[in-house]
Amino acid sequence: AADLIDVEAGLIDLALSAMLHGDTDMVEEILLPMANDGNVKAQLFMGIAFQQGNRAAEGIKWLQRAAEQGYGPGQKKLASTYENGIGVPLDYVLAYKWYNLAAAWESSLAQNNNPSWQARNYLAEKMPPEQIAEAQKLSREWKAKPWKEVKQLIP
Repeated sequence: AADLIDVEAGLIDLALSAMLHGDTDMVEEILLPMANDGNVKAQLFMGIAFQQGNRAAEGIKWLQRAAEQGYGPGQKKLASTYENGIGVPLDYVLAYKWYNLAAAWESSLAQNNNPSWQARNYLAEKMPPEQIAEAQKLSREWKAKPWKEVKQLIP
C-alpha cells in the first residue's frame, strides 16, 4: 500500500509539473485514471488544469467531485470558483457554503492559519444576512459522499 501511495504521489508531482507548463493533455493522461478511481487530489488537479486550459465546464465537474467527497482543498477551490464566477454563475451562497466546509476541514487538521475561514468571512461582508443564513443552512445539511455516489451525481 505504501508503494502505491508513493507512485500516486510521484504521478501527481509529474502532473503538477505538466500543469505549470500548460500541458493540459499530459495532466489528463496522468491523472484521469486516478481521478476516475476516486482520488480526490487527482480530481482537484484535473479541475484546476481544465480551468486553466479553458475547459471550465469539465474543470467544475472535477472540482465538484473532489468537494462532494469532503476534500477540503477541493471545497476551497470550488468556493473560489463560485465567488468569482469562473465557469459557473457568480453565487455567493454556494461560495460561502464551500468555504465554510473547507474551513471545517482545515480546522480538523489543527491548522492555526485557516485561509478558508478568512475567505468565508471576507465574502460574508459582501452578503446580506439572509444569504449568509441560507449558506449556513446548506453547510449544516451537507454530508460527504462516497466516490460511488459522487460518480452518479456528477457524471
